[in-house]
Amino acid sequence: MVIESATHRGGSISVYDIYGNLKNNQIVTSDKTLLDARNYSNGMYLLKVTDKPGNSVTKKSIVSHS
Repeated sequence: MVIESATHRGGSISVYDIYGNLKNNQIVTSDKTLLDARNYSNGMYLLKVTDKPGNSVTKKSIVSHS
């Protein structure tokens, strides 16, 4: 998964499964952040992107390994 955002550098990306369990938390250091989803089970995940001041946006993402 690639997350692109020029406004969230210095913030973080958190990945949660549908049960609310934190699967990954990563600091954003560039305009593009690579999240390795190879070890995630198929299903829906929530990605919470937070900028340095603490503003956040949450998006759904589907992982499907073919």
